[in-house]
Amino acid sequence: MKLKRKENFEIETLFKQGNFPLKKIDETIEKYERASNIHKVNIVIDNMAFLMHINGLREKLKLHKELQEKGKRKFNLEFYTLGLQSESLAPLSEIVKKLKNFK
Repeated sequence: MKLKRKENFEIETLFKQGNFPLKKIDETIEKYERASNIHKVNIVIDNMAFLMHINGLREKLKLHKELQEKGKRKFNLEFYTLGLQSESLAPLSEIVKKLKNFK
């Protein structure tokens, strides 16, 4: 029996993570490295934590893509926050674009 590749969603608040709040993100990503049937991991973070750690999230996504290119990560990764106006999930790239236009 062949397993279908899945898309998973994780909700992270990053509360009570001490001096290393993004370590929780690393742990979540590492959890999926051991799973062979995962196609995409979507990590949803509340708006305040998302904005507070946006640069760190961008770095994590960049590193993930580099590891994918080297064949060390098999799944896609995306970070989302809540799009209040659209009432949907807003990806990191969209938020970064809006912040750049905001200047």
